[in-house]
Amino acid sequence: MSAQMSNHISQLRRQIEELNCHMNIRRTMVSDASQQLMQFVVENEQRDYLVVKPPDNPFKPKSTCPLL
Repeated sequence: MSAQMSNHISQLRRQIEELNCHMNIRRTMVSDASQQLMQFVVENEQRDYLVVKPPDNPFKPKSTCPLL
């Protein structure tokens, strides 16, 4: 029974350590995070190939064989 009790106590200590780590995480409000995300999207919109067509086809063969 003593081994079970010490095992239980060690589990509780680990849980307390984990909760303390979670408590120290800096939180961001959703309104601030969404505003930052929108700003990031607007700033990087021109480099996003899903929005803007790339200047050159990246899958196009670089050179052709002169023998063909």
